[in-house]
Amino acid sequence: MQSIRKAFLIFILSLTFSVSAVSFSAGVAGGYRVSEEKTPLNGELMLSISDFSLWARVQGNERIDLALEYGGNTGNTIEHIVNLNTAIYPGLGWFAGAEYEFTQTFRWDFFSLGYGLGVQVGILASDLIKGPLFSLSPIIDANIGLHFGPVDLTAYLTMDHRAEREFKALPVLGATFSWRIGGHSTIYADAYMKMAEYLMDPTTIISGWAVRVGYIYRGRIV
Repeated sequence: MQSIRKAFLIFILSLTFSVSAVSFSAGVAGGYRVSEEKTPLNGELMLSISDFSLWARVQGNERIDLALEYGGNTGNTIEHIVNLNTAIYPGLGWFAGAEYEFTQTFRWDFFSLGYGLGVQVGILASDLIKGPLFSLSPIIDANIGLHFGPVDLTAYLTMDHRAEREFKALPVLGATFSWRIGGHSTIYADAYMKMAEYLMDPTTIISGWAVRVGYIYRGRIV
């Protein structure tokens, strides 16, 4: 009887560990960002467990960004993304946004093509304005990628760049380079520019630009 109990306990523990095994990733990045803030240097931290991720960035003592995201896959090409984010300007105010985006990515050997459609709801509060302001913005994404073994090159146009979320979603044009090292590590670089407005002015005005480099470790929790 004692041996049966031990065998049953081992079985339950092994089943628990196999069910609870989840993927995770953790990352750190640094960048030089020229925008409304006077301090260009910033640092980022990211932690992802299964389909949920938490991201934070500090840009001097002028801006603090936080974002919580859920991404659920449907089939091999479709992902539904829900995001809650906020940016805090110490002494000035803050804004917060909630987003939903439908994305689809197609991959053919070394070539990929993707798009995304969504919506952002935003709220802005500050002592400099009377009462809070509300916004409703469309989100449109498009990207094209080249993939050569561990190296990925991607050009994109997005209105939902993680590092450039604003009270009103604005277009960002950029490119990324990433290199997977071994089975767990990835280093990457990202360069982009942000547009000040769209569908309003006859000319395109660039309101900011940035370069970022980072490292991501991916593994499993068992």
